[in-house]
Amino acid sequence: MRRYRELRYASAVLGLAALLATTACGSTGETAAADTSGWDTERKDSADTDPWQPTVLTRVEAEERDGHDTLTFTFEEGAPHWIVTYDEPLYPHGGEDPGPLDLPGAYDLRVVLVGTTADADTRLDGTTGTVRGLAHAGHFEGETHFGVGVEGDERPAFEVVPGDDTLTVRIARA
Repeated sequence: MRRYRELRYASAVLGLAALLATTACGSTGETAAADTSGWDTERKDSADTDPWQPTVLTRVEAEERDGHDTLTFTFEEGAPHWIVTYDEPLYPHGGEDPGPLDLPGAYDLRVVLVGTTADADTRLDGTTGTVRGLAHAGHFEGETHFGVGVEGDERPAFEVVPGDDTLTVRIARA
């Protein structure tokens, strides 16, 4: 019986020590800041990926992260081919020329989704300290364009991360 109590006590002490160590190390489920050192401001595209399938864009959402902001495009059935590039001034795609889009922020980032259907009713959610504005920039012949107003002293570097049903543009904070 005495040996049982000693083992139970030792287990409780070890469990408490593990809990205290986890708490002291700051394990709260937060992720470390993204390493943006390999990101740049050059055009990026999905030209070397598998053939695309038509898909429907359902939502666009901006979020602040640790060290960068994200712009996530969500689709119903797989992510399409894409192009992301700085484009200043940013003109709408297709139709008559109403002049450049007036987006808040110092720089304009164009996101082109190839083989999508989307209209002006697609949800555009949020802005951040870096992503200052989002706007539909036209849809013509299967290409849906979005304008992103980006803030920074100089063009913030970015990277593009395609997922199964998402396309995420990560933009470094300047």
